[in-house]
Amino acid sequence: MVVRGLDKLVVNARMEITGLYNLGPDAAEENNLAESIAHSRLRDELLAHLRDWMRRTGFGVDPSGLKRR
Repeated sequence: MVVRGLDKLVVNARMEITGLYNLGPDAAEENNLAESIAHSRLRDELLAHLRDWMRRTGFGVDPSGLKRR
């Protein structure tokens, strides 16, 4: 999961997007925007942001430097 401003992207363990929410008007996360074509750019930006964070922090990599499966 990643939150940027009022936007929240949720992914599963396989990095598949399961949810996209605008927390301003939808704090209860009832309106999933993940499949919305109008929000595809936002979805892609947040996913890139999450992957960059994972790369920078070594998330998903064991101490040997190899990627975990």
